[in-house]
Amino acid sequence: MSTLLAAILAALPNVFVAIFAKLLTQSFLQSVVERVIIYTLQKAAPLTTNTLDDEIVAEVVKRLREQPGPGV
Repeated sequence: MSTLLAAILAALPNVFVAIFAKLLTQSFLQSVVERVIIYTLQKAAPLTTNTLDDEIVAEVVKRLREQPGPGV
């Protein structure tokens, strides 16, 4: 019984590394960074009195949410 438990405990680091490797892909990290940028810009834009930054935020959000075409 203790041998089985020792084998399971020894395999746990490999399991966690495999899970993190699947999570930390380029598309996942890109998605997270895009969401952070959008959230930050949307929170910062209302802090000013002009509308230029609101328009820029809307354009950035639109561009980040666009799906790239087949040639990109």
